[in-house]
Amino acid sequence: MKFKIFVKPKSKFSEVGGQVNGMLVVKVAESPIENQANKAVVKLLASTFGTKGREVKIISGTSSRIKIIEINGNHEDKLFDLLEIGQGKLEL
Repeated sequence: MKFKIFVKPKSKFSEVGGQVNGMLVVKVAESPIENQANKAVVKLLASTFGTKGREVKIISGTSSRIKIIEINGNHEDKLFDLLEIGQGKLEL
């Protein structure tokens, strides 16, 4: 499953939920320096979707706040819950 996320590094708390322009919002406390924020995003998404970190990949956007993520398996229901939109369209 592939989807877009909008990352907010250096946030007060690390959390997943909500949307910006159809993209899932991922807030991480880590800084983007030395790939820390990307590692935190992968770890947080793996935990949120109940999978292992190796199942979560950043396909593009490693140096951007907007990233395309790929997670192995079928997690669409969880994604739509996190986007708070129910079954509907999401941007990819």
